[in-house]
Order: sequence, then C-alpha cells, then structure tokens
Amino acid sequence: MRNNTSYSWKCWLLLLFVVTSSCGGEPGLLVRLAAWPEGAENLRVVRWFDGEKRDEIIVSKSKGERGFVVTIPEGTTGELRMQITAQDSGDCKVARAEVTERLGPGFHYIQDQDVSLTPLPSPTCQLVLEFPDGGSTAQSNPPGLDCPQGSTHCEAELPKGSLITVRSDNHKFLALAKPAEDCTSDGSCTFSLKRSQRTRLELTPRKCSSDGFCWYNPLPLVPIPAKVTADSGSK
Repeated sequence: MRNNTSYSWKCWLLLLFVVTSSCGGEPGLLVRLAAWPEGAENLRVVRWFDGEKRDEIIVSKSKGERGFVVTIPEGTTGELRMQITAQDSGDCKVARAEVTERLGPGFHYIQDQDVSLTPLPSPTCQLVLEFPDGGSTAQSNPPGLDCPQGSTHCEAELPKGSLITVRSDNHKFLALAKPAEDCTSDGSCTFSLKRSQRTRLELTPRKCSSDGFCWYNPLPLVPIPAKVTADSGSK
C-alpha cells in the first residue's frame, strides 16, 4: 500500500523543482525545513562555493514554508555551503542554520537535505551608524556598540530593543535622519533599536545674520521691550 504522505511530499518536491529550475535543467538541492521558525517572515540564504561567496537569496514564508530549492550550475564541483538566517518583519535575526553539500560529477539531478533552524536566545538587529564629521560618539544598552570619538562609521549586531545613545561634543543639536527621533538641547539622541537599520547622523545647521549673529533653527525668541506710557491720571 502506497504511503500517501510520502507520495504527496515527492509530488510537491518534483513540482517545486520544476518551477524553480531553469530551462536548461540545472540540478538543484532541496532544503526541507523541519518547521518554519517562529516569528520569521523570510529566510536569507547566502551561498558559498569552495569558500567563495557566490550570492544570496531571500525566501519568503509564502513560498518556502516547507522548503526551497537552490539550483546548482551544471558541472559545478567542490563544496556548497549555505548560511540560512531567519528574519522577522524588521529584518532582525530570529534563527539560523548552516547546510553543506559535496558537489561532484554525479550531482546531476535534485538532491535533498532536512534542516532544522536553531532559534536565537533573543532576536538580534543590525545597526549601522554614519557620522558626517567624526565629532560624535555612540553607545548601547546593553553594551555591544562602541563608537569612540572620531568615528565616521560603526556597526554592530545588538539585541532587539537595545537603547542607542548618540552624543555630539561639537554641536549643540543633533537630528537623526532615520528614524526621526527627538534630540535634546545638550546634543544627544536616544532611540530604541526596533529593526535592522542604517542611520545617518545629521547635524542641525546654524543660520547667521549679516552682522555675524548665529542661531540654530528654529529662530530664537527675541524679547520685545515693554512700551512705557504715561498715566493720564497721574500728577
């Protein structure tokens, strides 16, 4: 008696391979997932051939919940290594796995591997900070990001929800291009890392009058002298 579950799986495997294979009939490796990682929206798959990075693909949940096929150029030999990272809606990492397959002359048709992704203790997000003049510093809580004075670029992987504090010693006001956050008048900004992001620190420019009086936008409040009038009833 035929096992219907096994037969259905094989049919799905064949259909997936036909859809994802090229017209030239390139061989492929089917990665079968034991379970879709909790909280993940997509998988980021980076392919390496014999230690050299080839490319990377994004597999959405709607197309790869049970698995996905990676095509292999005909005649490729050596070791295929794939780093698989599950990401949430904010591109923060929630699980990971690594797959290796030895490619040889006999690798002509589809082959398969069962893969289980290991959940991370907590989601981690990639933060990239860019400073225009190197006159700012940045730190994170919990620790992990260290941008000393003079840095123009720094990055780190941090737990989701980490508090990032950026401070400028050369300018009174700061503004973060992305995301827009409130900054204090003492030249510091603090924001919560809710997703992987690249943030550029923009310094608020000064405006100067023709006589050399300078201010930061918005315009400063200028006191208006009180008008003194004589009381008509006074003597």
